[in-house]
Amino acid sequence: MLVVVAAWATTPLHAQILTDLPPRAQEIRVDEMLGAMVARNGTFIDERGQPVSFDALLSRKLPIILTLNYSNCPGLCVAQLSGLSSGVAGMRELQLGKDFLMVSVSLDPAETDQQLQGMKARYVAALGKEHNPEGWIFLRSNEASIEKLADSVGFRY
Repeated sequence: MLVVVAAWATTPLHAQILTDLPPRAQEIRVDEMLGAMVARNGTFIDERGQPVSFDALLSRKLPIILTLNYSNCPGLCVAQLSGLSSGVAGMRELQLGKDFLMVSVSLDPAETDQQLQGMKARYVAALGKEHNPEGWIFLRSNEASIEKLADSVGFRY
């Protein structure tokens, strides 16, 4: 799920409504949370195994595109992250890592550093030289921190 969309994107965005969802996906929804604050006090680990807090990420004073996915996702996460990667690769006015950050948080508390590293390698490969792959951070955490973050942005799964 993509929570924050780059409002400054120069390419129009298009949405598609899926009607034939598998039973497990029918319970997923997003509640609009305009004006709400992102949960900042969870404990997260990045793809290098280093602790990361949302306070530290927000202290960089850069806009953040936040996604919630997991590495063994059967399709929707792949489509979303691939689209995000190719969309950013096409941007020339703004640079990932300099003008904004992307943070992808795994919804699976069993995710490993190796799985996060594999996801990052797969999607940053398409970014292009003008974007800094260090600006796309992949995180994992325990169930409580993941749920608190997902709840704070209105993602119900």
